[in-house]
Amino acid sequence: LLQEKMDPESRLDVLRGVVKETTADNKEDLKDEKKEDMFEKKVQFQCELCGLCEMCQYKGKAPPFVKNLLEFTESCYVMVDPFSPRQSRFGNNFLVLGGECEACHVTVCVECSIYFTKRFCVNCAQFNVNEFPKDVQSRIVKMADNFARQKSS
Repeated sequence: LLQEKMDPESRLDVLRGVVKETTADNKEDLKDEKKEDMFEKKVQFQCELCGLCEMCQYKGKAPPFVKNLLEFTESCYVMVDPFSPRQSRFGNNFLVLGGECEACHVTVCVECSIYFTKRFCVNCAQFNVNEFPKDVQSRIVKMADNFARQKSS
């Protein structure tokens, strides 16, 4: 049935083995393959401040494994939660590892950055602390103190 819809050149490519013929079985295999590819860790994440290094599944705003349930407002590094069972991954079992600082463009983890409309590394947030609302300023001061303590130990 699908063979009739193919143009002669494409059919020759299939016969030569250059291109695989698309059948209903192949479509299922491709769908399963694509689903598995979605969970393969292909993206390297490394925080430039603390050195956290991890492979993750996606960098961007709309991870394929959240099934169009959400779209991030920033490009961030996302991985499927390795602690949740595989069959229960319905789009809410993911971890955001971090993103890029809006000011200095370094890659930072969520522990070394603050997100307030945009992501800022601890250094840029501390430098521009007066540009943030008071409640966010106190979080930045705490984060900077913790960061300084970790760095010194």
